[in-house]
Amino acid sequence: MRDTVESDIARRDLRRYYTLLRVSLPTFTEEEALLLCEAMKEPFTLHPSDVRLLWAEVSNAYRLGRLKHRKVDVPALVDRLRDLTAFECMAIYDAIEQFWHSEYFHRIDLDDTEILLQIGLIAKEQSRRNPMK
Repeated sequence: MRDTVESDIARRDLRRYYTLLRVSLPTFTEEEALLLCEAMKEPFTLHPSDVRLLWAEVSNAYRLGRLKHRKVDVPALVDRLRDLTAFECMAIYDAIEQFWHSEYFHRIDLDDTEILLQIGLIAKEQSRRNPMK
């Protein structure tokens, strides 16, 4: 009986956590989202106390020339990332991890834009296929 209660609590808490990740995820332009994914392409281990250092990861990748030249004002993006809450940064890390490692998206052969839409890093009205009207 106790195991059932504890597993119900764990399921409830996970549901809450994933809901919070989804509603806390900021959206970006398609080019910004691709740049974020590119900056975090290397396998990363995230310690919870470092989650707000997302801006530094992007800044370092830019400074070291690891990012393709995209139509992104990287210093402005870095400033925006600095202002995010820890949970918003966690939501971005989670989305980027899904972008690179989700077998589901790659198994159904979605292109990068569709994956970014599915994980929520870009809004439908911001994708190239669905320009704002």
